[in-house]
Amino acid sequence: MNKKLTLVGGLVLVFTAIVPAAWAQTAVEAASPQPVATVGADLALNSRYMFWGLTLSNKPVWQPDVYVTWNGLTAGVWGNFEFESQSGGSDYTSGGDRNGNTEIDYWTEYAHKLGAADAKVGVIHWTYNTSNTGTLAPYATQRNFPGLNNGPDINSTEIYTAFTFTDAPLSPNLTLYYDVDLYRGLFGWVSFSKGLAIKNKTLTLGALTGFTYGEANLGHSDIPLYAHQGLTHIDLSAAMAFAAGAYTITPNFHVQFNIDDATKITSATQSDGSTVFFAGVTIAWSKGVGSK
Repeated sequence: MNKKLTLVGGLVLVFTAIVPAAWAQTAVEAASPQPVATVGADLALNSRYMFWGLTLSNKPVWQPDVYVTWNGLTAGVWGNFEFESQSGGSDYTSGGDRNGNTEIDYWTEYAHKLGAADAKVGVIHWTYNTSNTGTLAPYATQRNFPGLNNGPDINSTEIYTAFTFTDAPLSPNLTLYYDVDLYRGLFGWVSFSKGLAIKNKTLTLGALTGFTYGEANLGHSDIPLYAHQGLTHIDLSAAMAFAAGAYTITPNFHVQFNIDDATKITSATQSDGSTVFFAGVTIAWSKGVGSK
């Protein structure tokens, strides 16, 4: 049996297992007053744009996200904006010689408790700004793919699912993305986290290992994101959230150990980088709307 079809079939089964259970729960929850919906917005300020272990920009970026949640269903729009353009040397950005917006992603997901797991399934569509996009290295450079233009040619769609066992030690998480459009492969990660109480705050330590199947350079017509199949990178992180009125501010710090050759491209002059250090801060706001 085609292994890629098996992966898609497995994700479809997740949809059919999670969604019907939600309607059974709705009648039970209706007895207690709850917001009809939640609207929210996040703004992440990051020292570089990291995507699944890949360096898409080694210069600061800002990444807003707005969303609406209703009955476990969430729809949102996310974007990446480059503060600066490439000015030579080791600069390596998704905007090339232009700054501003380079990417807008549209996503929808459904979250529900499934046994001991907090489960979710979703779909995301990546779009790239044709008038303000550079190499979007490493996955669509003219050097690697002669004749392939940037922009709509590299827009793509992924379906995904995630399971987090928050009540288990180290809160293990398994997340899987499968590209149904351009890249035609699977990317996922296994992660663990631990909260440490520091006075009235919580320091969250995390460890993540990424892996891929089918999104590597296998010599066929699909565009590869990675050089090889298997493990891609290991990410160790630390974060702490602070309340500031209606906002939550969360600084975060990361050290990434690069395994796949594509993750080792960390700047325009570095193609064998073994580690990457990066940091950011996310400002989050959300509000319940209406009551039922």
